[in-house]
Amino acid sequence: ICVGQLLEMSALAEAIGKRNAAVLAVSLDDAIVQKATSEKISDAFPILLDPDAKTVNKFDVFNPEDKLSRPALFLIGPKGKVEYKYVGKGPSDRLTGQQLLDMLQHYAGGLPVSRTRSLSGD
Repeated sequence: ICVGQLLEMSALAEAIGKRNAAVLAVSLDDAIVQKATSEKISDAFPILLDPDAKTVNKFDVFNPEDKLSRPALFLIGPKGKVEYKYVGKGPSDRLTGQQLLDMLQHYAGGLPVSRTRSLSGD
C-alpha cells in the first residue's frame, strides 16, 4: 500500500463522496501495518486485508516477481461491472487524486471521453 497515495485520497474523501463514489483499498500488508495505515488516513475509508493475494490475483494486478500488487484503480459501477481500470506499470505509476476526480466526473457525464482516455495513456 502506498501511504502517500492513500493520504491524498483521504484528503479527497469528501469530494469523492460528492461524486457518489467511495474508496476501498486492498492491502497485502499484515494487520499491524494495515492498522497503522488506517490511523494515518484517519479511517477515511476501509483498507481490506489480502495477505494471500487472492483478490489482487483475481483482479490480475499481482506481480509475482516482487510479491507486491501493481498500483491499480478500478471503478466498479452500481451493477457490479468494472467500468474503468487503471493498472500502473510500476510502484510510482499511479493516478493522482485529480485524475481520479476527473475520471469520476467523466463517468457522471461531465468530461469528454478524450480527457479520460488520456489518463490511461490511450
